[in-house]
Amino acid sequence: MTHAPLITDRSARRTLSPRSGADVLGTLGTALAALGVAEIVLVFIPSAWGNREWEFGSVVAVMDGLPIVVLGISLLLYSLVTREKDRWVRLVGGLGMVVGVVLLVGGIAILARTVGPAFASVTDPLVRLGVQKAVGKLVLQLAISPAALMLVCWFAWKQLNAAASRPAGS
Repeated sequence: MTHAPLITDRSARRTLSPRSGADVLGTLGTALAALGVAEIVLVFIPSAWGNREWEFGSVVAVMDGLPIVVLGISLLLYSLVTREKDRWVRLVGGLGMVVGVVLLVGGIAILARTVGPAFASVTDPLVRLGVQKAVGKLVLQLAISPAALMLVCWFAWKQLNAAASRPAGS
């Protein structure tokens, strides 16, 4: 598939296309996704499973780092779709869908397990307000970030299917 030139740089005598921009965005997306995943992995080192306060704090930290991962994967998928890297779109999109489901299910499970004891352990009204804000933020992040990740992956797959159903040369 040949892309029409987007910008012509007369001084350098070269033509820039959307494909060259996709390369840059793909590199940036890969770096952001790797950075976000590293941040999330480091939340669990060292781990303290069974300690509900640590579990709640870990879910909050994971959800705080997740938008960087979603943005990185989104940029990477845009680049892969633009450059017609079908296998990579399927791989990254499939992993993104699995990660989104795991985050959604795991986040809900840990949230259900830790919120009750978090409220029960707090008697100070000011601290209770802080816990309520943290839970509200977590619920909002839990509803948006995994859904956004799965939606981006679905759109990338949809683009693959649309491209596969078009006749060659159109």
